Amino acid sequence: MHGIAKRGLALVAATSGIVLGGAAVASADGATATTTQSGGAVAGWVAQAPVSVPVNVCGNSVEAIAFHEVVNGTTCKNYQGAAAAATTAMSGGIGAGDTVQAVGNVPVDICGNAVAGAGIKNLYTGSACTNNAWGPGASATSTVDHSGGILAGNTVQGGVNVPINACGDVVGLGVVKNYYEGSTCEN
Repeated sequence: MHGIAKRGLALVAATSGIVLGGAAVASADGATATTTQSGGAVAGWVAQAPVSVPVNVCGNSVEAIAFHEVVNGTTCKNYQGAAAAATTAMSGGIGAGDTVQAVGNVPVDICGNAVAGAGIKNLYTGSACTNNAWGPGASATSTVDHSGGILAGNTVQGGVNVPINACGDVVGLGVVKNYYEGSTCEN
């Protein structure tokens, strides 16, 4: 390798270490980060993007040909969520100690659905489907302490919670005297 290329590569590696020193990046359905005493230009940054997409397929029934079938309902719960927490302390400098968080939660619950092809006198009791009703949803918290400087200690946060619930749907083709009790669906 030529001497100029070696020196250029060493300069890039050293600069990357200085710029990214003290930075924290997290990605999962829960993220926590802390940066402390990360002084310098653009030091001590925290970037988090936890995303939770729990999929719950429960209590569904598919029957091609059925006669006097009894399908009992089920209870299906989906309580997961996404959260991010960040703390930056004593990160003084130009653009130091900043926090950026984008949290997403998209729980999907497919529950209590019935599809019947040819059916006579079938009984389908309802299911109870709960999709993130009291769960954590999407949340982001940030604490900035003693991060003085120009454009230092800033926090940008965004949380999205979009529960999707396909519950209690019934499709019957060629059915006679089938009885469907209602399902309870909760978001």
